[in-house]
Amino acid sequence: MHVSKGLFPPRSLLGRREFLRLSGTGAAGALLLPPSAAALPHPRARAFDLNRTPDPRHDVVVIGAGLSGLMAARTLEREGIADVKVLEGRGRVGGRTLNRPLRGGGLSEDGGHWIGPTQDSILRLMDELGIGKYPFYRQGKVVDDTETEIGPVAYLDYLWARQRLNALAMTVPVDRPWDAPDAREIDAMTLQEWMDANMFTEGGKILIGAEAEIPLGSPSDLSLLYFLFYVHSATDIEHLSEKAQSWQIHGGTQLISLKLAEQLGGALQVDAAVDAIDYTGDTARIQYRDHLIEAERVIVAMMPLDADRITFIPELPRQRAALPRAWMSSPAIVINVSYQTPFWRDQGFSGIAVSEDQYLAVTFDQSPPDGSSGVLMAFANTDRDIPTNYRERLRLTIASLTHFFGPQAAQPLDYKEYDWAGDPFSAGAVSVLRPHVLTELGPAIRRPVGPIHWAGTETSEIWNGYLDGAVRAGVRAAREVAVRLV
Repeated sequence: MHVSKGLFPPRSLLGRREFLRLSGTGAAGALLLPPSAAALPHPRARAFDLNRTPDPRHDVVVIGAGLSGLMAARTLEREGIADVKVLEGRGRVGGRTLNRPLRGGGLSEDGGHWIGPTQDSILRLMDELGIGKYPFYRQGKVVDDTETEIGPVAYLDYLWARQRLNALAMTVPVDRPWDAPDAREIDAMTLQEWMDANMFTEGGKILIGAEAEIPLGSPSDLSLLYFLFYVHSATDIEHLSEKAQSWQIHGGTQLISLKLAEQLGGALQVDAAVDAIDYTGDTARIQYRDHLIEAERVIVAMMPLDADRITFIPELPRQRAALPRAWMSSPAIVINVSYQTPFWRDQGFSGIAVSEDQYLAVTFDQSPPDGSSGVLMAFANTDRDIPTNYRERLRLTIASLTHFFGPQAAQPLDYKEYDWAGDPFSAGAVSVLRPHVLTELGPAIRRPVGPIHWAGTETSEIWNGYLDGAVRAGVRAAREVAVRLV
C-alpha cells in the first residue's frame, strides 16, 4: 500500500468497478453484479381485472416518484394540467436516491451522490428549492492498494486516445445517436476493440478503460457508439470522469425529491406498485394494488429494465418491448460509517482509498461540510464473495478502513449498508448498452406508444444516467404530454 497526492493520480484510476460505476448516479448515477438482461419479477404481482369500472379519470398518471417522475408531475402542474396522479411502488420518494441519518451526525447517502458543472437543470432546480451545494472533499493523500504502474509513454498514449474519443463523440448527435456517421459499424464495436486497434500501450488502455468504467462498466462489454453518446451527453470525457464529482448536496440528494413531493401534496401516492397498463383504447387503464384508474396520458418514469415489471395490454411494439430485455444494469452494496471526527484529515488523508484485495473497493469522505463529524462512504468489492452474515460484513468493513486509515477507524459510531441488489423496485443503479442495441432499439427509447410516454434519466439526451438527466427527462416528457392535452 502507498499514498499519493490528488484525487485521480494515474494509479488510483485503477480501482475496482464499484468506485467507477457509482461516481455519477445517480442516476445516478452510480455497484456491480454480473450483468443481466432479465427483468426482476414484480414484487406485488396481482391478478388482472381491467374490465371493471375504473375510479374517476385523471388527465395524467405518472408512474414512478423518483426525481424524473416528480419533475414531470411538477412541470405538468405548472403547464396548467391540474389533475395529475403520481404512483410510486416504494413507501418513499426518491427512486435511486436515499438519505438515512447516522449517529454522530451526517448522512448515509445510499444512491446517487454528486453533481458538477454543465449540469444546469439540476443546479437550477436546487436553486428554486433552496438547496445548496458544497465541494466534494478531496484534499490530501489517496491510499492506493493497486499494483499497476503507468509510465510516461503510456500516459501520452492515454492523452491522445482521450482527445480522439472526445472528437469522435462530437460527431454523435445526442438526440439521435443511431444516426451518427457510420453508426452501425461503430455500434458493432466495443470500446475495448477500438482501444486494441488504435492504442499501443497497455497502460494507456487501462486509463481509458477506467474512465469508461466511471459511468458504464467494462470496455469489453460496452458499445463504442453508446460510450461516445455518453461522452457527448456529459460534455466531454473530463466532465464525465472528473468534473461530475465536483459538489455534494446539502441535506443529501434525496432531499430534492422530498421537497418536490411536498409541492405535489395529495397528488402523490406511495406503496402503489403498478401491475398493468391497458392502453387498448384512446385512454389508459392502470391497475395498482386493488385499484383501477383511468388516464388520458401516462408517463412511465422508470429505468427501462424496471418498466418490464409492468404488464402492458396489448404488448408494446417490438422495439420498445425488446429494450428492457437488452438493457444491462449493475446493483451494489453501499456502506457508510460515521465517526466522532474526520480524523483522517488531521493525518493528511483525503478519505479516498482504492483497493483490489480488501473487502472495500473504494472509500470517500462524505463528512458534513463543517467537519462536525466524520463519515466514510465505501463500496464493497463484489469481485469477492460477500458474506451473508451482517456481523461479518461489519467486521470486514472495519478491517478495511483500519488498513487504509489506521486504528482510529476501528471505533465507529454507526454503520449502515444498502444492497441495491435486494431492492425490490430497482434492477440496479447504472445502465449500460452492449453492441448493436442502440442502433437496433434506441429509436424507441423516447417514442410514445399510444397514450404512454417515457421518462427517467436513461431517456435524457443531456447528462444521460445522472440526476441532471433525470430532471431533463421529466420536463421533456411532461411537455410532450401537455401539448397533446391542449
